[in-house]
Amino acid sequence: MFIAKQAHSKPNSTANYERAKRCMLDHFGADRMLDEIKPSDASDWRIWLLTERNLRDKNKKGLADETVRRRCGRAKTLYREAISRGYVTENPFSHLVSTCRGNVKRQEFIAASIIDDCIEASPCIDWRTIIALCRYGGLRCPTEVLGLQWSDINLPEGHMTIRAPKTEHTIKGGIRVCPVFPELRPHLEYAWDAAAEGATSVITRYSDPKQNLRTTFEKIITRAGHQTWPRLFQNLRATRETELMAKFPAKDVAEWLGNSVPVAMMHYAMATRESFERAKTTESTTGTHGGSESKRRSETRSDKPSNAKRNPKPHQATRSGANEKSTKKARKNGPDSQLGTTRGISVPASKVPPKGFEPLTLGSEDRCSIQLSYGGVADRVA
Repeated sequence: MFIAKQAHSKPNSTANYERAKRCMLDHFGADRMLDEIKPSDASDWRIWLLTERNLRDKNKKGLADETVRRRCGRAKTLYREAISRGYVTENPFSHLVSTCRGNVKRQEFIAASIIDDCIEASPCIDWRTIIALCRYGGLRCPTEVLGLQWSDINLPEGHMTIRAPKTEHTIKGGIRVCPVFPELRPHLEYAWDAAAEGATSVITRYSDPKQNLRTTFEKIITRAGHQTWPRLFQNLRATRETELMAKFPAKDVAEWLGNSVPVAMMHYAMATRESFERAKTTESTTGTHGGSESKRRSETRSDKPSNAKRNPKPHQATRSGANEKSTKKARKNGPDSQLGTTRGISVPASKVPPKGFEPLTLGSEDRCSIQLSYGGVADRVA
C-alpha cells in the first residue's frame, strides 16, 4: 500500500522500494505477520543479504555492503509507515546500520585518453555525444543526458541549463546552469552541425530513460581496446567532478554538477596519482617558517664558511630591545618588591603569602594596611 501510493516518487525510487520488499518477502515469507518479525530476525535478514542474496552476479553470493545498507534503510522506512498506520508498535529494523558511506573500491578515475578512444569507436553521433556529456560535462546518465534539449544549450555564451529529475523536488526544482567546458565544446558543436533540421533533443536515438545503455557502452569500450570499469556512467561523472575540484572551489563545482559538497566528497571526489606526484615537488607553504624562505636560508647557510659563528639562540638576551628594557625595569623595582595581582596594587614581597595549591589570599594585617591606603578599593578587593 505504501509503495503504491508513492505517486510523487521517481520510478527508480519506487523500484528500489520494490526490491527491498521482494527481499523481505523472499526471506520471511508472504504469510509472516509484521508484528512477528523481531530484531533478531532483522539481523538474520541482513546477514542473508550479505551472504546469499546476489541474484545478478553468479561469481558473488551476497550483495555489496553499500547495497545492503540501502535495503536496510528502506526496510526501516516501510516499518515506520506501518507504525504510523497503527499496524505495529516497534520497528525491528531500527538497529540495523543503513548509513551510506560510498564504496571506494568501485571508484575509478577514467583517463581522457580512454574516453577519446571510446568516442572514436562509437557507432553514431548520439553515442559520441552521450559519452562526451558524461565524461566532459559531468551529466547524470540517462536522465540528464537524454533530457537535454538544444534550447538549453547556449554555445556563444558558453553555458547550458540542466534539468535533473532526481533533484526536482528541491528548492531549485532540479534546474541548474553549468558551463560548457572547453573539453565538451567541440563535441557539442559537432553534434549541432550534424543535427537534423528542426531537431529539439540533443540525443535523438534514445528517449526513454529506462532504456539499457550499459550493454551498448560495454561493447564500445571493448571495441576501443579497453576493459570495462565499475559503475560505467557514474565514474565518468565522478572523474569530471574530481578534475574540476582540483581547479575550482568545491562549492562552485557542486553547484555546476548538481550535488552538495558533502555528497561530492563521499561519492564522487577521488584522490589521484597525479596530485600525489605533484605534491612531492610543489611547495605549498609560505612565510618565514617554510617554503621559499626556508630554501633561501638553507642556500645562505651553505654559502658561509664552515668556521662561521652561529647565530645566537632565540631565547638569549641582547644588549638592546625588549630584553634590555625588562632588565632595567627589574633593577628599578628592586629585589625586595613584587607586583601584586589584585587590581594592580603593589604589595611588598615579604607580605605576600607563599604560593601553593590554594589560591592567593591576603592576611588580616595586609587588609588593614590596604584599607588605610586605598579606602573603597579595599572593600572591593575583600
